[in-house]
Amino acid sequence: MNKTKVLEVKNISKKVKGKRILEDVSFDLYSSDICGFVGPNGSGKTTLIRILTGLIHPTKGAVFINGKNINERQASALQNVGAIVESPIFFPYMTGKQNLINLARITHGVNKGEIKEKVKEVLKVVGLEDRGNDKVGSYSLGMKQRLGIAQALLGEPRFIILDEPSNGLDPLGMKQLRELILSLNKNKEITFLISSHLIKELEVVCHSWVMINKGSIVWQGKSRELGDKYEDLEQKFIGLMSQ
Repeated sequence: MNKTKVLEVKNISKKVKGKRILEDVSFDLYSSDICGFVGPNGSGKTTLIRILTGLIHPTKGAVFINGKNINERQASALQNVGAIVESPIFFPYMTGKQNLINLARITHGVNKGEIKEKVKEVLKVVGLEDRGNDKVGSYSLGMKQRLGIAQALLGEPRFIILDEPSNGLDPLGMKQLRELILSLNKNKEITFLISSHLIKELEVVCHSWVMINKGSIVWQGKSRELGDKYEDLEQKFIGLMSQ
C-alpha cells in the first residue's frame, strides 16, 4: 500500500522570552501510521503539539499537513485533523450527547442537518452510546478521554493528534484507550500522533517513534530499527534521556 505524507515538520524552533523550548525539530509522518512522540515532562512535547494544531506559531521553521503550510493556510491544513491538546474540557452539568451536539455546531465539515445522527455515530464508535444521556460530571477520566476522541471524530478526520491522552487513567482506562486507537487506525485508517512520557503504554500501539529531550530530537525510527543493543523501547528511551 502506497503511503502519503500526512505531516511534515521542518526545522521547528521555538523560543519564549529568550528561553529555547524547541531547537531544529524535523520529522515526517505517513498515512495510517501511529507515531509515539515521547520525551520526559518539560522536553517540549506540548509546545510542539500546540504548534502543530495552530495554537501558537514557531520562532523558526514550518509545519505542513497534507502538503499545506499551517501558518499560511491554517483552516485548510487543519480541515481533516482532530486533536485533544491537554485534557478535553466539557460542561459537567450537560450530558455527553449535549456537549457533542454543541461542539458539532461549530465543527467544520459537519452537516448541520445531521448533527444528532453524527453525535450518535461517534458515541457508538468510542463505546459511549449507553452513557450519552448521562451528565459528563458522572464520567470517569477514561470516559472523558473517549468523549474527547468522539469530539475529535465529529469532523471525520484522517489525522488525530493526542497530547498525553493516558494521563491519570487507571489500567482499565488505558486498555480501553489503546483498543480504541487501534480500532480507529485499522477500521478507519486514521493516522495518529500521540504525545506521551509513558513508553510502555504506547509500545503496543505505535508503529514509529520520535524521541525528544530538552527540545531536540534524540532518536526517531521504527521499533525494528532499535538494533541488538536494546531489549526494548523503554530501555532505549532511558538510555537516550540520560546522555
